[in-house]
Amino acid sequence: MTPKRTRPVEKELGRKELAAVLGVTDRTITDWIRRHPDFPSRIRGRGRSFPIARCVQWYVAYKVADAEERASPREQPSSAESRKKEADAQLAEFKVAQARQTLITVHDAAVETTRFCDSLRAVVRGLRSRYASRVLNMVTVKEANRTLDTITRDLLEDLDRAVEHAAEDDDSPETDTAA
Repeated sequence: MTPKRTRPVEKELGRKELAAVLGVTDRTITDWIRRHPDFPSRIRGRGRSFPIARCVQWYVAYKVADAEERASPREQPSSAESRKKEADAQLAEFKVAQARQTLITVHDAAVETTRFCDSLRAVVRGLRSRYASRVLNMVTVKEANRTLDTITRDLLEDLDRAVEHAAEDDDSPETDTAA
C-alpha cells in the first residue's frame, strides 16, 4: 500500500492577525480585498481566513510594483500639454506687450517706485505737525474718537491728493537736459 500524498496545511490567520504581521491596519486588509481580486483569502462561513504564505507573497509583489511605479514618475500628457499651452500663452502676451512698448525694465520700475514712495513719505511727514495740536487737546473718549475720525478722513484725503499729484508728475513730459 502506497502512502497517500497530502498537501502541507498552510497556516491561516484572521484579518487582525494578518494586519499585525504585515504592519497595516485591518481596514487596509478590507480595502485590498475589495480593490484587488487577486488578494488571497478564503471565505469560511461568515468570515474570512488568510493563508499567510500567499498573503506575504502578494504583499511583497504589491510593494515592489508600487515602488517601481513611484521610482519612474511618468508625467500625465494632459498636465504637460496644459503647462506648454500656458507657457505659450504667456510668451504671446509678452510679445504683444513688447510690440506695444508697454514693458519697462526692472530698474526703471524700481526707480519709479522709489520716487513715488519718497513723495508719499514727504507728505506723511508733513502731516504730523498739522495734527499734533488737535491730538494733544483731546480730553474725553468721545472727543478722541470724533477727532481721530476727522484726522483719519483728512489724512486719507491728503494721501489721495498726493497720489494724484504723483500721477500727474508721471504723465508730464520730461525734458532732456543732457542735450
